[in-house]
Amino acid sequence: MKNLKTIYFVLLLFIFLILGIIIVLPELIPSLEMVQVIVLGIIYLINIVLVYILMIRLWNYLQNVFDKTRTIILTAVVASIVAIGLLICFIITSLGVGQGFMGGTLYKEINFPEHNVTLFLYDDGFLDPLTTFKIRNKTFPTMKTFFYIENCQPIDLKMWRHKDILEFSSTDIVVKIDLKTREAKKTYINK
Repeated sequence: MKNLKTIYFVLLLFIFLILGIIIVLPELIPSLEMVQVIVLGIIYLINIVLVYILMIRLWNYLQNVFDKTRTIILTAVVASIVAIGLLICFIITSLGVGQGFMGGTLYKEINFPEHNVTLFLYDDGFLDPLTTFKIRNKTFPTMKTFFYIENCQPIDLKMWRHKDILEFSSTDIVVKIDLKTREAKKTYINK
């Protein structure tokens, strides 16, 4: 019966590790990032409790089978492997929160409630200027990358709205977004 409980604890630990990684896969809308962080914190607290229970069970099992020196060495090795696994999963999920390592910063959120459209402008430039437009999905509180404007920072964009058409322009690119159909058309201006 104890072996069956141990197997359940191992399965729970594995499920919670996978769940932590799955939670950061979709790009949540920026206002929900704090909720994502809280949920990940709870998942990792549960993981730490599960690892503690498993280490106690391992220690008790090894004490019955081996002498004290081997028990200490084997428990330390297993604890190190599990700790490294938890650290790797924590790093993966930490990089995923806030749209990744060195991810863009949210510049502006533009909401059009009459069309159920929310646009997010991100300054994704690191070495070269880049503006990324992300759009909120219709049903889920997630967003997806809509399009990019290369060699342009969000502060340099000019925006106009003509009824259901939203237009962004920079020095050499014009983007028209149809708010009804959620489609974008990028046009390069010839110089």
